[in-house]
Amino acid sequence: MKRFLVLFMIMGLVVGSVTTAEAGKKKKKAPKKAERTVEGTYTSTGVIAVGFCSQTDAVNCVEIPSGANESFLTAKVTDAHGLPVPVAVKADLDGDNSSETLYGTFCGETEEPIQIDPGAAIIFWIGISSNTAAMGCPPATTGSIEVTFSNLP
Repeated sequence: MKRFLVLFMIMGLVVGSVTTAEAGKKKKKAPKKAERTVEGTYTSTGVIAVGFCSQTDAVNCVEIPSGANESFLTAKVTDAHGLPVPVAVKADLDGDNSSETLYGTFCGETEEPIQIDPGAAIIFWIGISSNTAAMGCPPATTGSIEVTFSNLP
């Protein structure tokens, strides 16, 4: 009887080990990239002192909220004069109506995705500012910005 119990336990361990090994071989699915593209329009004084931020007909800046699962963005600005213009990508994370969090800058179009805080209202300051003065881009006039938010770079 003891031999039967020992043999039964050994067989159970072998079957359990094989089952566990097969379960470990299953590949976990990689997360899929989800994207959302949004457009905004602006007019600019060329040099930023203050701005009226909104998604359309904004002055010196365009504000576009990111989604709760959106951690990256790419953007392209098309200005009326056809040249790349300076852009600072910022956010107001502490609610004091000042966009003090700088995520990055670009001239005309992002070269790489910019990482952002999910759910933040992203403010694109378009024109020459303290963050973009050294970039050498011409001043902005009027135009549009196309932004693609994503969960992955």
